[in-house]
Amino acid sequence: VGHGVVIMLEDVTRKKELEDQITDGRKRLQAVFDGITDGIQVVDPAHRITAVNKSMTVLVGGAVTLGQLCYKACSFGDAPCGSCPVAETFRSGQPASVIKRAPCRSGAADVRAERVLEISSFPLLDRSGRVTQVVEYIKDVTDRVSLAERLEHTRRLAELGEMAARVAHEVRNPLNAINGAAHFLATEYAND
Repeated sequence: VGHGVVIMLEDVTRKKELEDQITDGRKRLQAVFDGITDGIQVVDPAHRITAVNKSMTVLVGGAVTLGQLCYKACSFGDAPCGSCPVAETFRSGQPASVIKRAPCRSGAADVRAERVLEISSFPLLDRSGRVTQVVEYIKDVTDRVSLAERLEHTRRLAELGEMAARVAHEVRNPLNAINGAAHFLATEYAND
């Protein structure tokens, strides 16, 4: 009372330990996020990228920056795709997926003109269950699709070969009969 000074001391050791644990957890999560070899980005309702892993830059063949529109970053044009899984996830609140053919950017390491991407989106919900952001997972499945197409082509060629062998057999049977009849006639009427 009077002109006294009140000194309050607080032990911040526990607070500092918790802050360090949060920082370590964030670093581990970022390392996992960046270590995934497929492209992952988090998108807001305006289709702006709010988080992106390092693999996305390799996947799209160019820099992907925060705040950039996801469809522009992925070279899909100047507007969201008609079958955009991100838009569908924001609309329905459910995961969505699409397979899309997209042009390769010039300067990309891949020499193909286009690539096939499997694009999946998953909602991030707030406490009230509203979709606030969407995780977009993009996997290049060009090699898998190309292999499936080659396998189908090989299967069709094998079927064509089998059909040709059956036709040849069906043609050969009457020819053998004609050849046998001609031989019989040649021996039977050799003097005529």
